[in-house]
Amino acid sequence: MVIAPVIALLAMVLVLVAEALHARRCRVVAALAFGPAEAPRPWVKHVPYLRALAVGVFVWGCTTLLLIKPIAGGERDFPEEKLRHVIFVLDVSPSMEGIADAGEDKGAGGGRISRASRAKAIAADLINRMAHDQLHFSLLAFYTEARPVVVDCPDPSLVLEMMDRPLSNAFEPGATDMIRGVALACDVARDWRTGSATMVLISDGDTVEETAIPVLPEAIGRVVVVGVGDPRQPTEIHEHLSRQDRGELTKLSRRLGGSYHDGNLTWVSDQLLGDLTKPQPLGRVLVWTRRELAILAVVIGAAVLAAIPLALEFFGESANYIKGREKIA
Repeated sequence: MVIAPVIALLAMVLVLVAEALHARRCRVVAALAFGPAEAPRPWVKHVPYLRALAVGVFVWGCTTLLLIKPIAGGERDFPEEKLRHVIFVLDVSPSMEGIADAGEDKGAGGGRISRASRAKAIAADLINRMAHDQLHFSLLAFYTEARPVVVDCPDPSLVLEMMDRPLSNAFEPGATDMIRGVALACDVARDWRTGSATMVLISDGDTVEETAIPVLPEAIGRVVVVGVGDPRQPTEIHEHLSRQDRGELTKLSRRLGGSYHDGNLTWVSDQLLGDLTKPQPLGRVLVWTRRELAILAVVIGAAVLAAIPLALEFFGESANYIKGREKIA
């Protein structure tokens, strides 16, 4: 980024030219301004260069802050070893949207809201407990295949907003394949730091016969499988009886080395989330990016420019001139 230094250099040149003109005018009235010595204290001769340098630093900081990408949605730059990732793998099959047997209990384990609504409520609850600056969120949708919707985004509200969209329309109709969602999560997390990612898979377990499960990359250190839908009473949809398949979801969680939670009526516990609900301490590590340097430059430049007139007023006059004024008084 060469624009900021160039503008700062031009500002310094303009200040030096202005200071030269000001010095030439001051020499005409030097006797009136500084007394018989016709000169202020020796340090004052460095003020033009100090003011020009302060203006350059201030202008560089302001220009840099204007040009760099602004921080939004709580985004901050963290050391790579502190950044963590949460991958929501969401079932968007017709059984999730078309069957309302989740949420509020009506006596037989079922509820009155759709499985998709319950899935979003679970994701919102998790995000509310996990959301902090050290987390990035991803949303992957699966049905007959799997597709990324949001990948490694610092703003969790975008994940919740996309859950409201009819994501199933992006897929060809057919049987749900849950393993495709797992495989896509593995691809997304493959290059991340070891143990930095948590995969949260939310589904009713209504899927095709389980095939070979992909090997999780080292980046995925925790897996939570959450089931939605009535696990007891099946509901017919498209000439097919569907209910939450606890057996399938439990088996998948075990094969992935994770944990299963029936989220039809209860929220996911903090125990399953581990330390995701609180940011890791940064310790004494101070990350200096261009943004921090620019802010520091603005503060220092403004402070010096504000201090120069005060210093000239109280400490700029020569000692002999001050004594002369005291005698006259």
